[in-house]
Amino acid sequence: MTALILLPVAGAVVLALVPSRRRELHLPLGVALSIVPLALAGYLFWVFEPSSQYQFVERAVWYEPWGISWYLGVDGISLPMIVLTALLVGTGLWHGGGFDGLRALFDVAILGSGPLTYLLVKRSA
Repeated sequence: MTALILLPVAGAVVLALVPSRRRELHLPLGVALSIVPLALAGYLFWVFEPSSQYQFVERAVWYEPWGISWYLGVDGISLPMIVLTALLVGTGLWHGGGFDGLRALFDVAILGSGPLTYLLVKRSA
């Protein structure tokens, strides 16, 4: 679950490091970087077992006295939204190839999919 959130952020950093004069790399790199979270979301969808409980739960306590922790899990409602988020980012980047501010579009789309996925998988203690 953590990888599903951090991969788009890392992809946006990689894309931001590509020089602006190398415009021919922005589209293929942006789409390729969006396929990795899509593949991971597809894998989660494939191995998901329908039940009434959260699956793929991750919990890491950061600071116990304040109750701060990293607590993630997927249920049957959030899983299709995770897959659709990954799918829409990839297809949106592919079809947005003629846009003048291409690099900015890729950075915002890929970077934005990480926090959006976090909102779909976060759990409260």
